Amino acid sequence: GQYPLDANIQPGLLTALNTMRSQVQRHPEIVLRYLADMSTMPIAEAETAWWQEGIQSPEESKQTLPLNTIKEPPVGDRILTLAEAVLLYRAFFPPDEQIDLSNLRRRFLATNTLEPIDEERPVRGRELDWRRVSRAYRYVE
Repeated sequence: GQYPLDANIQPGLLTALNTMRSQVQRHPEIVLRYLADMSTMPIAEAETAWWQEGIQSPEESKQTLPLNTIKEPPVGDRILTLAEAVLLYRAFFPPDEQIDLSNLRRRFLATNTLEPIDEERPVRGRELDWRRVSRAYRYVE
């Protein structure tokens, strides 16, 4: 869903978004590093919105835990696919922006941080499409 932004916040948010996009364009390795460190994600389940459950406010819909019970997410196995990297890279840009995918894949491989392994994996973000598998690479620093 989309929500209107406060007029005072929009310029700063757009500046931050454009800065992040330019960083990702200049350094595609950012995407590879992020995916390598990301553990396997469970398939997202549809959540019933708090306002549809008859709850008065969002504060009542979540249980608050002490900060010391919050743990960092598990570290990934440093294995990723180029299809995942392309999906994440494209998420930073508007859907109508043209991206040369073959050049992007070459740029990912040119970082010299990907080591091919003899394995194919389902593409994270496309788990429901069982045919969507891609060659796996190990991220090495």
